[in-house]
Amino acid sequence: MSSNTCPTLEVADLLGKKWTMPLLQQIELHGGKGFNELMRRMKKVSPKIMTLRLKALEEQDIIKKEVTAADALRTAYFITEKGKELQAILAQLRMWSQKHCHVEGCTQKECIRCEQY
Repeated sequence: MSSNTCPTLEVADLLGKKWTMPLLQQIELHGGKGFNELMRRMKKVSPKIMTLRLKALEEQDIIKKEVTAADALRTAYFITEKGKELQAILAQLRMWSQKHCHVEGCTQKECIRCEQY
């Protein structure tokens, strides 16, 4: 985050981009998956957008990319401690929206199964 902008607006901008929250959810639920596996799980996202979202989340230390021990050419993505704190906030946001928004609550465990995505 740059020092001359509002941190709250920067976080809102990052999380408000399509695919960011479902991607975070996938990495949290299925950590240790590489780019190709994430692409298979999130069928409708383009590789370019996936790359941009992963890079932005890495830059903010919300996720981390690690080279796998078995194969130096393969990588896997994991939620960081900072990312786990964010996930707790997002869980609260989901609960709040189900309680207060006048739209039928989501019954999906994973956002990527929603018709919105």
